[in-house]
Amino acid sequence: MRSKVLITSLSILTIFLIFIVYLSIYGIKTDNFNTFINNKVKEYNPNLKIKLDEVFIKLNLSEKSVNINTKNPSFVLENSTIKISNIDINLNIFKFIQKENSIKNIRIQSLDNSIKSVTLLLNSINYDLSRYIFFSQIKSGLINFEIETQFDLNNENEFNYKVLGFIKETKFNLIGYNSLDKINFDFEIKKNFIEIKNLSFNYQNLKLSSTKLNIIKEKNGDYYIKGDIENDKAAIDPSLLVNLANFKQDYLSDKEILLKTKNSFSFQLNPKNKIQNFELDSIINFDEIHFNNKYQNIIFLQNGKINAKYKKNKLFADLKSNFSFIGQKDLENENNILKLTLKKEKNKNTKIDGNISNKKELLDPKIYLNLLKLDNDFISDDKINIATDSEFSFEIDKNNKLKEYLVNSNLVLDKLTPNKSFNNLLYLKNLKTNLTLKNGNLKIDLNSNYSFFNQKYNNADDNNLF
Repeated sequence: MRSKVLITSLSILTIFLIFIVYLSIYGIKTDNFNTFINNKVKEYNPNLKIKLDEVFIKLNLSEKSVNINTKNPSFVLENSTIKISNIDINLNIFKFIQKENSIKNIRIQSLDNSIKSVTLLLNSINYDLSRYIFFSQIKSGLINFEIETQFDLNNENEFNYKVLGFIKETKFNLIGYNSLDKINFDFEIKKNFIEIKNLSFNYQNLKLSSTKLNIIKEKNGDYYIKGDIENDKAAIDPSLLVNLANFKQDYLSDKEILLKTKNSFSFQLNPKNKIQNFELDSIINFDEIHFNNKYQNIIFLQNGKINAKYKKNKLFADLKSNFSFIGQKDLENENNILKLTLKKEKNKNTKIDGNISNKKELLDPKIYLNLLKLDNDFISDDKINIATDSEFSFEIDKNNKLKEYLVNSNLVLDKLTPNKSFNNLLYLKNLKTNLTLKNGNLKIDLNSNYSFFNQKYNNADDNNLF
């Protein structure tokens, strides 16, 4: 009798152990937890439903927990459906039996879903007007995400979470500025922290990208945003840059600028969506920049670089570029150099100073007189070799008017032929000239050899000084 009891007990124990081992390794299918899962979902929104297919449970003896798993469920809210690949819920065995707060963690892994379906769900759970307005500008796109949440068993309102995922082929409307297209990026979201990586998108014909963008929620409710952005070389309409920078100008022509930029930035966004403490560092490389003929039609810039910084409402920019004279694009210009510094403070005039120089080059001398807005009737149209080295400074007021301008120019000319209206009176050679133009007043210092009534200048005239 005792042997039968012992055998029966051992058999039951063996079957129980086998069941426990099987439950720990493979798990079993059950619908006993369907109601539990649905009730937890409805705690977030009574109208939110979850469609479950098969639910499996598995024991985790080392952690004294039960893992509930379901494949390919979906959340349904009104006309929107969010497709899920996998849900894992980890429960504390003893607290579950005691009907206490038993959820230790939840992991939800989605399939690709329409972003609009996900944003509709978020707005229904926790409506926020500003967020609703932002979400309403999303016109299309897909999102794939994985959510992992760790709960405090002693306080169900205390939890930590992490969301990983990616967004692809998204279109976002910029009110008044067209739209951002083909938006793709990876993201990680934690409490008070968002990180966006491998961002790429198109704005009109401009392809932009960012390696990292961080958004941190601070204790006072502000958001601190820091990141970088750059673009592939592309032809850009100058008005696009001006509109985005909210900068008034008419100095540039309408000709597109082929450029590449690399930028880092940071700013704070307060609860009223007002940007504060904006900072920007930019490096801009361009092929050519042409100016509005209203101001000058003499030179254009080539192969230039701009370093710009904006901080505490102050803009600083340094430009270094080669330049060519209009009509002489194909000539060597590596010795034609323009250096320029710009300083702009809020409610103050824009201050610009710099230097422009070129080695001897065969030019029409009237170019410089036209640039300085001086009368050029007294000289002929004959081209001559000219080398220049000029310093300049000026200010631009809020009405784009030139103020406080100063030009100090040194010119070296091999000769200067007067216009025939001067009756071939005087011919100049080996000119060295200093021009100073300040607020409309011109001062000229000239040193030159000369000859009278002698178009064929000869060495004997080198003793004639002017």
